[in-house]
Amino acid sequence: KGLLGSGLTATVMSNLALDEHLSHENIKLFRCPVGDRYVLKTMVEENSGLGGEQSGHVIIKSYTSTGDGLCTGFVFLKALSDLGEDIRYLVDRFDRYPQILRNIVVHDKKILLENPGFMSIVEEASRILEGKGRIFIRPSGTEPLIRILVEAKDRNLMESISESVVKEISSLVG
Repeated sequence: KGLLGSGLTATVMSNLALDEHLSHENIKLFRCPVGDRYVLKTMVEENSGLGGEQSGHVIIKSYTSTGDGLCTGFVFLKALSDLGEDIRYLVDRFDRYPQILRNIVVHDKKILLENPGFMSIVEEASRILEGKGRIFIRPSGTEPLIRILVEAKDRNLMESISESVVKEISSLVG
C-alpha cells in the first residue's frame, strides 16, 4: 500500500537475517544506533514508514511517532486480514541467525575502544565471519559494559568466535 516509504528502519542489533529477507522482497533497510529516538530520526531522514528495535519496539510513522504496542498489534492484525494470512504459518518464513550477546565489565570504555589490541581482535573476528555473519561491539550507554554481539548462520562458528573474542578482550581489560 506504499506505507513503507523508502524502506524499513532497524537498529544495528537487529538480526542479519532481516537484511537477507528484506533484500529478497526488494525492501531497503536503513540501520541506526540502538534507541527509539535513533529509529525515529533515521525514519524521518530516510523517509521510512516503519521502524523498530530487536527488543520489540515498533514505530509505524503513519500512526504514531513512538513505539506503541497496541498500535503495532492492531496494524499487524489488520495486515493479516488484508493479506488473508494465518498467523500460525508466519513463523516458518523467517529464520533468524543464531546470536549471542555477551557483556564485559569495563571501567574505562574509551581507553579499551582505542586500544590497538582491541581493534586487532575485532578485525580478526570480522575477517573470519565475513560473508557468514558479523560481530558488533558497542559500549553500553547506561552501564560500565562493553556489549559484544556475534551472529552467524553456523551456531558453532558463532559460539567459537564469541568465546574467543570475550576471552581476548577480557585479557586486555585485566
